[in-house]
Amino acid sequence: MFKRKFKKLVNNPKLFFSDMAIKHSNKISYLKPKKLEGSHQYTVVSAVYNVGKYLDDYFNSLVKQRLDFKKHIHLILVDDGSTDNSAAIIKRWQHKYPFNITYLYKENGGQASARNYALQHIKTEWVTFIDPDDTIERDYFLNIDKSASHNIKNVLLCCNLMFHMEETGEIKNSHPLKYRFQNGNTTCDIKKLNGNVQLSASTGIFKSNIIKTNNITFNPKIQPSFEDAHFVSMYILAADKGDITFLESSRYLYRKRSDGSSTIDTAWQRPGLFDEVLELGCLDVLTKFKEKYGLVPDHIQRAILYHLIWYFRRLINSPSELDFLNSEQSKKFKTLVYKIFTYIDSSVVESFNLADCWFYHKVGLLGQLKKDKPKFQIAYVSGFDSINNLVQIRFFTHEKCLERYLIDNDVETLPLYQKTISHSLLNEHFLYERYVWLNIKEAKSLYVYLDNTHTKITLAAKQYSNKISIAEIKKHFSKATVASDDLYKDSWIFIDRDIQADDNAEHLYRYIKNLNNNKRIFFLLREDSHDWARLKKEGFALIAFGSEQHKSALKSCSKVISSNADGYITNYLGGNTLNGKHFVFLQHGVIHNDLSGWLNQKNQIDCFITSTEPEYESIANEFSNYKFTRKEVCLTGLPRYDNLIKNKRKEKIILIMPTWRKNIVGSSSGGSAKRELNPDFINTDFAKNWQQLLNNNELEKLCSEHNYKVIFFPHVNIQPYISTLSIPKYINVITHTNITIQELLCRSSLMITDYSSVAFDMAVQEKPVIYFQFDADVMLSGKHTSKIGYFDYKRDGFGPVVDTSVQAVNALKELITNDCILPNDILERINLSFPFRDANNCHRVYDAIVKLDVKSLGEPTLSTLKEYAESATKYLLWPLATERWHQVIKNSSDIYSRVKYIESIREQGLHNQARNALDLLKLEIPKKSWNQDIVNSSAMLDVSLHDWTSALAYWDNPPSCSEREFINYIRCFAELEWIPALTYNLNILQEKHSIQQERILIATAWRDIGMRNWKSAIENLEKALPICTIDDLYYFKPELMLSRCHLNIGSFSLANKYLAMFESHTK
Repeated sequence: MFKRKFKKLVNNPKLFFSDMAIKHSNKISYLKPKKLEGSHQYTVVSAVYNVGKYLDDYFNSLVKQRLDFKKHIHLILVDDGSTDNSAAIIKRWQHKYPFNITYLYKENGGQASARNYALQHIKTEWVTFIDPDDTIERDYFLNIDKSASHNIKNVLLCCNLMFHMEETGEIKNSHPLKYRFQNGNTTCDIKKLNGNVQLSASTGIFKSNIIKTNNITFNPKIQPSFEDAHFVSMYILAADKGDITFLESSRYLYRKRSDGSSTIDTAWQRPGLFDEVLELGCLDVLTKFKEKYGLVPDHIQRAILYHLIWYFRRLINSPSELDFLNSEQSKKFKTLVYKIFTYIDSSVVESFNLADCWFYHKVGLLGQLKKDKPKFQIAYVSGFDSINNLVQIRFFTHEKCLERYLIDNDVETLPLYQKTISHSLLNEHFLYERYVWLNIKEAKSLYVYLDNTHTKITLAAKQYSNKISIAEIKKHFSKATVASDDLYKDSWIFIDRDIQADDNAEHLYRYIKNLNNNKRIFFLLREDSHDWARLKKEGFALIAFGSEQHKSALKSCSKVISSNADGYITNYLGGNTLNGKHFVFLQHGVIHNDLSGWLNQKNQIDCFITSTEPEYESIANEFSNYKFTRKEVCLTGLPRYDNLIKNKRKEKIILIMPTWRKNIVGSSSGGSAKRELNPDFINTDFAKNWQQLLNNNELEKLCSEHNYKVIFFPHVNIQPYISTLSIPKYINVITHTNITIQELLCRSSLMITDYSSVAFDMAVQEKPVIYFQFDADVMLSGKHTSKIGYFDYKRDGFGPVVDTSVQAVNALKELITNDCILPNDILERINLSFPFRDANNCHRVYDAIVKLDVKSLGEPTLSTLKEYAESATKYLLWPLATERWHQVIKNSSDIYSRVKYIESIREQGLHNQARNALDLLKLEIPKKSWNQDIVNSSAMLDVSLHDWTSALAYWDNPPSCSEREFINYIRCFAELEWIPALTYNLNILQEKHSIQQERILIATAWRDIGMRNWKSAIENLEKALPICTIDDLYYFKPELMLSRCHLNIGSFSLANKYLAMFESHTK
């Protein structure tokens, strides 16, 4: 505790002393004299339901207020049908203060109904609604009384909510709305809250007459949250004028119960949160403000958005969080969200920064729910490869956008590696997250232009305007600390876990040690680990985890090589621990579920080891859920597999190895792999189901008949609970302290597990696995550390999948009867999964690590060149498109790319250059081999030159072409006034193409122009214009057509107007 406080003092002294003052303010207030007199009277309404164990704390905090309790404070406690001792406790306190405490009883109906019942009994000027399991600081009402007296315009006083952590007694000033009090006590006009919001009735002090006059009540249908926010909003709407004061000095202590039973802890599994709360709460507030003022004030929009942002943070990429809703409930929830956002302005979303809402959320919410985008873009510098001079840029966009990266604002550099991650919300597209690795060569600066808009560049929370110095990037990613010990300079540091070895780091270390290549290598491990003596005896150069040597080694080494990527390893010296070093992630096993949510949080993995083709593709593929690219991800096989393959044998051993569950073990203790203990572990489904299997009589009988041993070896996070389990004596219980896991895997003939990747360790030896998955619906839904990924246990697994202990024993019987020989279909799966089973994984991993220090630059792939050329074409940036298509055709002579290159030239009006390029293409390809791309390109060039007859000569009747080209085909007939052919082809266009309405109208206008029916053409074009896309305006030029039509009927001013409109967006 002292160490943590000291670290806080060093890192942020201002915050340390601020928090210290808050925590001790209540103690200090007891030394102050008690004020006997005040100016106002207050009622505290509290709805009570089974909170007896908290009531004495509640009463004590109220009766001991410095503002005289007997003279100024009245309590109305409404017993909402409690079944505990709440009533007795209230009456005991009422006996002490009969004139200050009113006890009311009603049948259980919820907090809202209880509060409403009390409203008719209020007789004081002010009222508040403190919850009976919370408390207040001693100066709470004294400071309120001072503020109420100081400003008679006050109609609402808002107090400072802090968290009282019941388990530790700690007071935390960590509420997301604490910013309201950062400048002390502040007052705002009720219609201009300056970014502030008030959602809580418990921390609000209200004028009783406003509540009564306007009949403001709590809506009991709004559950489990937002009933307070609805009440407060209706109060503000009714008050209409006056001031709201935010009181930093009046501190409300919200109890965070240790059993997780606080309202905010239990709300997410209640359907009302996704229905009535939004419809009767949020929407009702928005519509009522809109009805009264004609608009919704920003502070109300912000209040609603603040409420919703917690939904979005929970639901983005996690559709399983709504699995408890039926299809109708889910559909209604989505409808309500979209409807609410019709009242929320894009500007409010853009400026919203509460509850950790950042640019990621804003881009997605604007794109998905507002069909809009921010007024600027942000590119984040997220990585640097000093060996190859590569910079990694990360950004977010709702739709694929134009990207331009220039070195020294002159030479374009395209990504050597890239990754696009698609994020979802409510089962719809939310946004794309992009990562690109750029070769900056010897440049001095990097310029980034995204989405054809102003782009800021962010590096370490500092922003630059679309340009950043390469020197700044190099400085940020250089070593955070100077090497302090020559012994460890440029060394390689290996670690599996702090508390144990026996994993890939140990096996790779041993391989490199035996190479005798003079590499300076060290192995990190706690001295009290069961593996310390074993490795020391073998000659490992051990460093005690947590020692001064550990710190020195991390400061001086060049590589950290680990089978785990937990923060206690990667961030041991702080957030910049890995700066200037390579981090090699050896992995603990084969990733077969989706771990992207966890691994994408890791700031740096320079070499990411994988073992199977599907695993490699699931991580490195350009459109996978992981941020890692083919630059970082290597397909080598796990180091520990070498030993398994060399030493595999079959003894009559059944190895039972269940993995862990995040929700059944205690939380991480921090700074280590150790965890706190869960006292209720034995009552979990996990414990019950595995005990059923271990105690199955048929299992014991089967093993006895076939002379098999059973070894129970649970995951390291489960091992602390072994003593709580009932395990038959014939089963050997083994942990890491008894034997190496490798030895067990080599000797065993068969494994029973659940979801563990250790199944792959058996498969690589061609040994069968039984998957006992009694809780698949939970484990594969994302409630553990992973979600279901590419791997289907039934389709891709290495043995039968069962969900009961009886089925598990039956599957075991069948395998044992067949001497644990794998069937052919499972053998085929294994052969397809593992590209390497040659016992050379360590060699391949070692080579991959060595290559991190070798300059190995490639060029952008052809697919990347084409992608960026297509993007420039889409954005009608023809000079850029020409440059990019030129790069493509230097690497590929395919007809499509050459035609697109010709198009980019043609669209710049460089007709002779386009003609020459097209003629060259035609010379190389015999006419009989011309495809439609060449035909259409030839015809469109003639259209550009207004050679209508020549254009028609290229096209069939009707032509095989796009809508755009077909409309130009119709235009040719119109310009030549060939009306029958024009009408015939217009009918074909309407019948054969699923064509947008504006394009039909434009094509019909060409018929009118061909017939010189200018007014009809104008009528069709004016209908088309409002629904035209940017592409329509550019390619079909309806404004230019309108200008021509008005010119022909003598409407010169309108002709000029449409000409100006055309020129405004045509470059």
